[in-house]
Amino acid sequence: MHYARLHAFVKLIFDFYGLHQLAALFIFLTLEEAGLPIPIPGDVLVAIAGARHHSGFLYPFSIIGISTLAVFTGSSILYWIVRKGGRPILYKYGKFLHINLKRADQIEEWFRKRGAIMIIAGRLIPGLRIPTTVMSGVSEVPYIVFFPSTFVAAAIWSSFYFFAGNAAVGAVRIALTHVTGFLDETSDWVTFMFIFGFVVLGIYLYYHLQQEERKKNAPAIADSIDKP
Repeated sequence: MHYARLHAFVKLIFDFYGLHQLAALFIFLTLEEAGLPIPIPGDVLVAIAGARHHSGFLYPFSIIGISTLAVFTGSSILYWIVRKGGRPILYKYGKFLHINLKRADQIEEWFRKRGAIMIIAGRLIPGLRIPTTVMSGVSEVPYIVFFPSTFVAAAIWSSFYFFAGNAAVGAVRIALTHVTGFLDETSDWVTFMFIFGFVVLGIYLYYHLQQEERKKNAPAIADSIDKP
C-alpha cells in the first residue's frame, strides 16, 4: 500500500514536471534546498531535463539558469532559518541531515575560517548540499560570503547534472542504435522508458540507503544529544 501511494505520488510529480518543466523545476529545487524532502532528488530532475529531447540554443541556458536560481533561493531561505534558530535547530534536525553532532564544533570552526571554500566544496559533494547550508547558518558565515559561494556552486552543480543527463541519453541512443540497427520514433519511446527505469531504480536505492544510514547513525546521534 505504501509503495502504491509512493508510485502514484512520483507519477504525479513526473506528469506535472512534463507539463510545466521550468515552473516545476524551480518549485521542487527550491523546496529541496529549503530543507523539505521531495520524492525525486533535485539532481535527478536536472539530469532528466538534460536528457529530454530539445532543440534551440536557449534551452540549456533556461534549465541551468532556473536550476541555479532555485537552488540559490531555497538555500538562502534555509540559511536564514538556521541562522536565526541557531544550535537548537541543529540538535533537533541534524539527525535527518546526517550531520555528525559530535564534530559540530570542529566543523563550525572550519566554516568560520574557510567559509567560501567549504561552501563551494561541500555543495558539490553528493549528499552534502543541505548540511553545508545548515552549517553555514549555524557558523554565522556572513551572507555576503554565503550568497556568491552558493551561487557559483549552484551554477556548477546545475551545469554538471544537465550535461550528464544529456550525455547519458546520447549514450543510450547510440547503444540502442547498435542493438536495433535503426533509430526511429519507437526508439525514442524505448529510450525514455529505459531512462525512466533507471531513474525509478535510482530513487529506490537512494531512499533505501538513506534509511539504512539513519538506522546505523541513530544510537550515536542519541548519545550526542543527551550530552550537555
